[in-house]
Amino acid sequence: MAQCDKWIATLEHRLGNIEVPPGFQSNNGHVNCMVPSEEGLQVVPQYVCRLGNGKVEMLAGREAEELVYVAQLYLTPDYLSPSAKPMPPWFLQLLCRPAAGFNVLMSASYALDQWAVHAEVLCYRENDEERRVIETKVAELTARLAVLQERLDNGRACLEASEVPHMLQNLEGHTDIPRGA
Repeated sequence: MAQCDKWIATLEHRLGNIEVPPGFQSNNGHVNCMVPSEEGLQVVPQYVCRLGNGKVEMLAGREAEELVYVAQLYLTPDYLSPSAKPMPPWFLQLLCRPAAGFNVLMSASYALDQWAVHAEVLCYRENDEERRVIETKVAELTARLAVLQERLDNGRACLEASEVPHMLQNLEGHTDIPRGA
């Protein structure tokens, strides 16, 4: 353990005393993405800034003036686990509820140390809202289609009942008449 502490002290000495940039905080395991350092190495960022929309700004923390990297956070499922537990109904209700219930879930997920949880909850909600919008549009289009089909059926019945095809029998066999003729 002492050797590990000595190694950490040596690395910190090499890096120098870089202060936490304004608006950022120490990573402390919140983000495990890799970012390029000035030396061309891929490193875990030392400083991160949560944007609140499922994204995070990151700094390698090696130089005073560094590029800021932005990444979308995602949960990494554990597929090696013997079985995933089904989502409890109370959680699904909070996830899909109107603002009040969802805001409680958002606050609780934001407070977790695993920032990707909050990002995944946000992503689920955005996808669910987009699905609802599309379902509404599909329902509207389906209703419009039904009305148009009914109009077509009524128009056809009206044409047949008025014996319009019989009035225009001279066109029989001329279905290939060019337009404008």
